[in-house]
Amino acid sequence: MKLTSAVRFAVAVNTLCSTAASILPLSAPPAYVPFDRTRDFTSSFALDAWATPVTFEYSTPEPHDKNWIGIWPASGGGPEEGHRVADHASAWEYAEDSAGRRYINVDNLGAGDYRAYFLAKDIYVSLAAPFNFYYPGYKATLYFPSNETSLRNAREGEAYLENVGGLVIGEGHSIHINFQKAGGDDWIQVWPDGSIRGTPPAGSGGRIAVAQVEGKAADTAPASIQINIMVQRSSERLVDSINVMTWSMWDSGTHFSRYHEKQMRFILGSNVDLIAFQDIAEVPIDHLERIANALGWWRWRGDLRVAIISRYPIVAEFSQIVTDYFNPGGGVRVSLNGLNQDDKVAIEFWSVALFPLPYGPNEFCKRDRPLTQQQVLANEVHSERMVQLKATMDRIIPQIDNSSGSTTPTILAGDFNAPSHLDWVDSLKEKNCGVGGGFPWPSSIIVTAAGMDDSLRVANPDPAKYLGTTWNIRKLSDPQDRIDFVYGSKDLEVLASVNTVGGGDPKARDPEWTSDHAAIVSLSAFREPEPSVNQGAVSTQHLRYLFWMMFRIIF
Repeated sequence: MKLTSAVRFAVAVNTLCSTAASILPLSAPPAYVPFDRTRDFTSSFALDAWATPVTFEYSTPEPHDKNWIGIWPASGGGPEEGHRVADHASAWEYAEDSAGRRYINVDNLGAGDYRAYFLAKDIYVSLAAPFNFYYPGYKATLYFPSNETSLRNAREGEAYLENVGGLVIGEGHSIHINFQKAGGDDWIQVWPDGSIRGTPPAGSGGRIAVAQVEGKAADTAPASIQINIMVQRSSERLVDSINVMTWSMWDSGTHFSRYHEKQMRFILGSNVDLIAFQDIAEVPIDHLERIANALGWWRWRGDLRVAIISRYPIVAEFSQIVTDYFNPGGGVRVSLNGLNQDDKVAIEFWSVALFPLPYGPNEFCKRDRPLTQQQVLANEVHSERMVQLKATMDRIIPQIDNSSGSTTPTILAGDFNAPSHLDWVDSLKEKNCGVGGGFPWPSSIIVTAAGMDDSLRVANPDPAKYLGTTWNIRKLSDPQDRIDFVYGSKDLEVLASVNTVGGGDPKARDPEWTSDHAAIVSLSAFREPEPSVNQGAVSTQHLRYLFWMMFRIIF
């Protein structure tokens, strides 16, 4: 729940994905500045032993975009006296922030003792006391982020093709990896590039096929992962349920060490088919491509860091949802019918990120003089969110209107930056800063009035027993609310829905979770609704009327 911020990308994406960096000299000889031995350092500088080697923690009251961290051999050559030294740093990176962590690629360094310096403005003046540390040296290793994963479904008699080659992680230098099968069902073939191929034979349906895949490079132990493939019978649909996720990424997760590995581990463990991303950056690198390429999935990108990835083919991309201020998202059609053209199962999937301000719960809970309910509701009604949501529902309502008896299952997922009226109830009045009685947050009322189900609240009807908080999981002093949602049309039956941070404590020193939002994961089965004149869904004109009537009733 934030305004989109610029990503300041660390020099290496991740030690686990990096290639060897050259030893980079300073671009120009820095000036000589006498070293003051009596100086009391006001900056801090230390090795972060919990993070990927070699990562430093630092803070300074004198931030500068040319402050830098340099590493020299402990035997000598470092700038002890504030002079330019004859020997260039063995490795270095800029550390421009007032506080933070900085990873430095040291793949080119051998094992040994080194000395680290936190230095000012492209010169050799120390901002903090230098210190020695031991680096054990590079050791090539290969591994998968998870020991086991499920791939997309297969069906008897149909050729199958997947690829797990992008999942393996090579720590250190780029290396050529060959893949092979180490056991499992006979029909599954593993090709050297990581492709999973084969055709499930008759009689293999109705069970999960399993294979062990190994990836190996020269002079490394093999990486191994178990793959599971659900095989459907030839008479069955390829997909009879859909598991989806919405995940607001917080600058693509780049605030955390080893974020690629952690994100892959979470996605593989979640066994989802579709993910709606928000706050996933395109520059300085395209993090959507990073994730989709590793998984071998289809992908779609909208404006302003909104995106979708799919395990099954994206066969249509809908034009971006357009508003005067900024475009909140868009959607795709995903084919779930495999090679059987008589099976017309498809799903429409939309990802949105609505404008974050004003944030209503803060107006109730964090002001010295809290706003009244009428004032907060007026702010919501007049917010950019409502403009964006109306434009979104104008696009979705024709797909979920069941008056013709022919619909496409539709899911709307994303970061709505506002709570739900289904959560602000009397039983949670104390948590909600004295506001109870089902406060009418407009965004959730509009979507549910249009005939869509809030999947988490369908699966967990009592918010007092299971709220499903998604914001702000790293700052418990903020109001704790569910502002990320997965809404589904009436031809989807919710089987389960949870909020999740993947495992571990998101506030830990080196957390496994790489966002400030929790994700929502929802599993739904397909069902055939009865045709009706208006099965809970309403026209755009009726929604507009409902919206303004609600405003007038409050005032």
